[in-house]
Amino acid sequence: MLDELVTLRVRFTTDVQRIAFGGRRLEGIRAGSVLEVPAWVADVLGEARLAEAVDEVGLQQLYQLLVRERRGAEPVQLPEGFYPKVRRALSRAPREEAHRIENVLRDVVNLRLSKLIPAALKSPDPEWIRNLTPEERLLFEDLKARIREFYSSVLEVRGRG
Repeated sequence: MLDELVTLRVRFTTDVQRIAFGGRRLEGIRAGSVLEVPAWVADVLGEARLAEAVDEVGLQQLYQLLVRERRGAEPVQLPEGFYPKVRRALSRAPREEAHRIENVLRDVVNLRLSKLIPAALKSPDPEWIRNLTPEERLLFEDLKARIREFYSSVLEVRGRG
């Protein structure tokens, strides 16, 4: 699943002499250093109070994305791993904040879908498609295929000779 591929940038809050994870070994990490690590490593480092995630998706970032998404006719480019990171934020947030995150995320997704569905009826330029996340690209390609199938079934004329 895509969630397993999520990486996060972490900023070390303390010096770390040596650390090993996922077959990788690092030494001499200074406080303030930023590294990209798998999300599970970020969790372990956070729990040990050695580092903090610096690129998780939060409510403030979602509001900013919502404003940008409302302004344009094309989908805005989202941060890499956007949907898995938002799911992660939802699972870790207190109930009230999770509810707000979910509402804003729903608005962002609805806006993006309102752009994606009409685009599946035509051939948008490649730059437009580049702004889709991997999950959205899969949905877009599936929609296009289903629309083609529908047109074929509706426009197919049998018995013409």
